[in-house]
Amino acid sequence: MVTKTIPSKPKAKKKDKDLEAKLAAEQDTLSPEQEAAAKEKAKALTKKLADDKGKLTTDLVSQYLTAIGNYELLSAEQEVELAQKIESGEKASKK
Repeated sequence: MVTKTIPSKPKAKKKDKDLEAKLAAEQDTLSPEQEAAAKEKAKALTKKLADDKGKLTTDLVSQYLTAIGNYELLSAEQEVELAQKIESGEKASKK
């Protein structure tokens, strides 16, 4: 015979739901200061995308070629060494 009941979980109050909705709405909006800061950051990032001539480029090939130009090319000996390492790795993986 059961003499004691287990209390159920308390139901969420309407106030709690209203508060949660208000907080969610506030998180989706920016203050004017935050919006200005975000625009400045976007402008700074856009300037970083400018190519060497100072004009903005959206040409991906041009961006790629500019980026790879920052790295030194391999010497003939380095190419041979790298090729041998790749070949030995391929042979080892086939065994």
